[in-house]
Order: sequence, then structure tokens, then C-alpha cells
Amino acid sequence: MQGGNKDGEYMPDSMGYIQYCFTPLIAYTADLPEAQLIACVSKNASPLTMATQSDFSSAHGFPRCSGEDTLKLIYNLCKRVDPWNVPLFQHEAKVLLLSGVHQPFWRDWSYADPSHFLPGELLHTCHKYFGDHPLKWCKEVAGEDELEARYKAHHKRVRMHHFGSGVSHISQMTCCEHRDIEWTIITTIAGAANTTPDFVHAIRFLTEFIYQALLRTGVASPATVKRHRRSAGSSYNVQKRTR
Repeated sequence: MQGGNKDGEYMPDSMGYIQYCFTPLIAYTADLPEAQLIACVSKNASPLTMATQSDFSSAHGFPRCSGEDTLKLIYNLCKRVDPWNVPLFQHEAKVLLLSGVHQPFWRDWSYADPSHFLPGELLHTCHKYFGDHPLKWCKEVAGEDELEARYKAHHKRVRMHHFGSGVSHISQMTCCEHRDIEWTIITTIAGAANTTPDFVHAIRFLTEFIYQALLRTGVASPATVKRHRRSAGSSYNVQKRTR
């Protein structure tokens, strides 16, 4: 792939014609730990921005962490510390929030930049996040038995998954199952004994943020999508502080 990006390769297209093609690195789908490994940053740093662990809950945006910035840090570190002195190099790399990798595979791949080719994909960035965090909060606040009873009581609907056995027993969900829970979670927890209006509003803003992430450019302009996402994120942080 790297050789094809630099020198080009002859490849057949869908019609069987031979084309002279180049292979730039456009997208690499990865979850957060793998994305941090590829971007050569530590677990306390974002692979896409300058945000660190203490900033992850902030409502403010952070500048993009370009591949050039990361390579400069690695280059300067290699001038001070021999990268083959692994213990010392690893120690100094952690201070700079680097992973300790001194030769990332994308370093000489033309136009390759982790902050560009590591897009947030919906399954892990939105749906799995919802199942790992907001859904657990709902179980904790509303009560697991109460939440189970309410999901079991849902009427069956066409094109909507019916959780007749509840949602707590499911260890692995498909993207569609995550989505169906997100669609129904607000009405399911509303009115439960221990849920407050602020808690319901905070969960609602999170689900709205996910809905906005699903918008395609053909449905709404990039400016509109960005405005809606910022509004939903800001509203969530306001509700989070008032809980």
C-alpha cells in the first residue's frame, strides 16, 4: 500500500480496465486504544487533538494534533535519548504523552496524518459509548429491575427490536440494537422513581448529540451539523453540572 502511494500501481477497475492508481491512506477504522497506538500517543492523550485526560470532560474544543507535531516530538526526543535504550526512552516518552514508538508506519506515507485518517466511527464513538456509559447510568439511577420491567413492557413494533428479556443480560449488541435502545431510552426512564428531570435532560442531550452525528452532509450542511452538535454538547455539560 505504501509503495502504491509513492510510485503507483496498475490495478483493474470494476469494469476490468487497467488503471494506474495511487493509494493514499484515507481512513483507518480503529477503537480508541488502537487509535492511540497508531497515533503514537499515550493512554492519557487524545489521538486526534491536543486534549489530555484531564480535558476529556471539557465542553471546549481543542486544536488538532497533527502528525507533523507528533513526529517533531519524536525527532527531538530521539536526539536526546537513544530510542534503542528502551527503558529510558519509554520513560521520557511518557513525559511527553507519547507511546514510545519512534518509527510510526505512517511517517513516510505521503499526506498521511492520524488526525485525518483516524475518523470517529459510529459504532465505537457513539453506540458502544452509549452502552458502556449512559445506559449503565440509567440502570444505576432508575434501578436495573425497573428498567428491565419497562423494556419488557414495550409494545412490539415493526423494524424496532423488542427487548422481551430486558437489556441487562445482553453482553454484546449490534449497532442496530444500540440504536433502538437510544431511540427509546428517554421515554423508558422518564417518570421512574429515582430519575430527576435534570438527569433525563442530560441523557436526552447525549442521545441528541448521537442523532446529530448520524446526519450526513447531503441531509444538512456541515455548518448546520456543527452548530447542532455544539448546542447539544453545551446543553449536556450544563445539565451535568446541575445534577
